[in-house]
Amino acid sequence: MSAFKGPEGQEDMPYLLTPGPVTTSRGVKFAMLADYGMQDSELVRHVQYIHNRLVKLAHVSESHSCVLLCGTTCHAIDAIFASLLPSRRKKTLVIVNGTESAAAASAIEQLGHTVVRLAYRETSMPKAADVVKELDADKSIAQVFVTHCETSSGMLIPLDEIAAGVKAAGRTLIVNADTTLGAVNIDAQALGIDVLLSSSGASLASVPGLAIILVRGDMLQAATELTCAASLDVRHLHMLQSKRADFGQVPAHGIVALREALREFDEEGGIEGRSQRYQRNAETLRQRLKAFGLQLFLPDAEASSIVQTILSPKSATFDFQRFSENLQYRGFAIAPGTLPHRASFRVGSIGQVNEQVILEFVKAVEDVLSNMDVRSFAPAES
Repeated sequence: MSAFKGPEGQEDMPYLLTPGPVTTSRGVKFAMLADYGMQDSELVRHVQYIHNRLVKLAHVSESHSCVLLCGTTCHAIDAIFASLLPSRRKKTLVIVNGTESAAAASAIEQLGHTVVRLAYRETSMPKAADVVKELDADKSIAQVFVTHCETSSGMLIPLDEIAAGVKAAGRTLIVNADTTLGAVNIDAQALGIDVLLSSSGASLASVPGLAIILVRGDMLQAATELTCAASLDVRHLHMLQSKRADFGQVPAHGIVALREALREFDEEGGIEGRSQRYQRNAETLRQRLKAFGLQLFLPDAEASSIVQTILSPKSATFDFQRFSENLQYRGFAIAPGTLPHRASFRVGSIGQVNEQVILEFVKAVEDVLSNMDVRSFAPAES
């Protein structure tokens, strides 16, 4: 691959324009250059800081505890349903409006839980009234699982409306905020979110490797049944981390990277500063791609600031693999589409990128499509 101008500290690697992993700063990279023992006093302070900062970020400093575990949000889902919600007699309502939420529903079922799917097309916005109707009709549904941003489409669901309906019905609310924690303001206390799940390698702009669980303290203490895997036992992991007894379950370099990423998050102005930059990135990306002639999957009102799904041109000369490889040759990595019935690709606007990077990316798209002799940008029919 020929040389290209990457961000400071990674001049020889592409910008990651995906919903995760994301481009990280030079400071985050440098933070991982040291080695740490698991009882290192500095590492202990980092874990304590991360716990305190994340519950503050979600506005649940007084009510929730933070637990870190090795892995992704998928591991967090496994841990929650394996150790905190062990009852097989109750059902879980899962809002399914794309491949990410569908995968979560399947994962919950694999743990032996009964799942009720409230299914929508990728273009349909989930409605609180539908959730309430399902809960009223089936009293055996104990909890509702919501994916805040469905990354197959880029849709951001109306969390406040759905949360109000779930809490009015007296059910437990579990929110997958994998890509939204750090990108949009989530007041989990006001919304009544019982469990909030996320990860380090998306909007918090750190490296992958840490799953994040923010759980109500009383739920944590009430968990008595043992999970089949010690690495998924949330209550036990919380006990070890809170007593500073053992951090061997989580990667040391992931911890120091996230600590630095959170410092940079605050330096940028916290959630207000970070969300504004992501929103500017997304708006610039959408405007420029539409002006160029490409068709986006969602209308502006339903799109998130996290990832945009673009419909692939039906032109016979367009080939996604070739398109993606040529963009990477120019310094930009994108994600393939995951829509089941539409050929598409996805472009993220999170991580350590700004409007200038987005403008350079759109110019690269124009050059690559021109070199591929793609003259019509009309998408293929579903």
